[in-house]
Amino acid sequence: MRQVDTSVFVVLASLLFTCSADAASINLATNGTATASSTWLPSMSPDKAIDGDNNTGWNSGNVPWFSPQWIEIDLGQASTINQITGFVDQWPSGYTKHNIYLDGIFNFTWEGDTAYSSLLSYIFQSPVTAQKVKIETTISPSWVGWKEFQILQELPSVPTSVPEPLGFFGISAVAGLSLMLKRRQMQH
Repeated sequence: MRQVDTSVFVVLASLLFTCSADAASINLATNGTATASSTWLPSMSPDKAIDGDNNTGWNSGNVPWFSPQWIEIDLGQASTINQITGFVDQWPSGYTKHNIYLDGIFNFTWEGDTAYSSLLSYIFQSPVTAQKVKIETTISPSWVGWKEFQILQELPSVPTSVPEPLGFFGISAVAGLSLMLKRRQMQH
């Protein structure tokens, strides 16, 4: 009886499957505090823009035509930030401009046409560190309001144990190794 070299199958299995590593992130804003230039109603206070609920939000009750409207999120301590997102709360739709400051220093601008529930997002090329994030709206066709902000910190990725197939190349490797084994058996 012939023995088959099982090391080929071990190599084959490792070629066929890889493990994925999905990075998770946490929303630092939900543990912070928020202040704002103004508030229209008590039920639309700044803290509603960081409560993790897209059904609530902050509304300044003012348009930015005469003075910019702003909301500032204090994370409580300097934190690593990978991404900032904001869900717009405006009516009517139109051109808006929002300047974003980290610890009082201008960092980037969201600018363009937005509508009710538009998602604005900025992913930093390299993580940044800040305690305070201020969003200042200087142009809007509407009152200034935000449904929700997310200030995201990426957590270290942990490989999962769920294998993912390599696709065409994995299948080609199986076919090639299978053919090689058959030829090898025929020669002996």
